[in-house]
Amino acid sequence: MSGAFQNVLPADVRAPTLIRGRLRGWLSRLNWPTEEAQDLLLAVSEAVSNAAEHAYRPGEPGPIEVVVTPSAPTDGSRTLTVTVTDHGRWRPPPVHHEGRRRGIPLMRLMTQLLRIDGGVSGTRVTMSSRPVPAPAA
Repeated sequence: MSGAFQNVLPADVRAPTLIRGRLRGWLSRLNWPTEEAQDLLLAVSEAVSNAAEHAYRPGEPGPIEVVVTPSAPTDGSRTLTVTVTDHGRWRPPPVHHEGRRRGIPLMRLMTQLLRIDGGVSGTRVTMSSRPVPAPAA
């Protein structure tokens, strides 16, 4: 199995598009099944989008780190563990959120596991993909 995917992005509006393109290529090289890859791309894009929009104060940009680590459980399947980390400040959700606040439920739906750890020194979103079969030899 291939090594980990690691990428650092600027926390701006381009970050979700950049990560989707870079991660899509890596998943393709792993022969990750298309439907599961799309689910994971959507979840990661949402986590990156949240960090780009909410982690840093206006005029004080910072990095968003994305690490994806493959693993092969003993049952012959494969999984990916994704961490999306920022070093901004955890902020409460806005009071007026019409049409918003769907990102976390979406990430939860697209992955097998979602954990969000946030505080004054940043936020770490950890997601695990659903297991997929090992590629045919």
